[in-house]
Amino acid sequence: MKAETFLYLITRGRHSGLPRPMEAWFVELDGAFYVLHEPSDHGDWVKNIEAHPEVSFSIGNRKNAQSELVPTLGRGRVVDELSESALCERVRATMHVKYRWTTGMIVEIARAP
Repeated sequence: MKAETFLYLITRGRHSGLPRPMEAWFVELDGAFYVLHEPSDHGDWVKNIEAHPEVSFSIGNRKNAQSELVPTLGRGRVVDELSESALCERVRATMHVKYRWTTGMIVEIARAP
């Protein structure tokens, strides 16, 4: 059985400027990665992205956080539910198939240009 993969995200603290790592379930669509911000989560990582959209991320498992994608520079953003409703529907449908979970704010992580 293959180990479950996660997106390992490093944001920059909005006050401290220090690296802030986190592990999240994700889906990939059209070359970008999408994570749902859980309503019960404090959301510091989302606030960090809003203050400093530059992030780094990798994809792997708990034994090797870089097993499928080595650390990559990227940009994060909160997806607007109103103006990007078609994207939100696709992300939620894909998350439902993969995890049976669709609740939360959608955050996009894209590779830096």
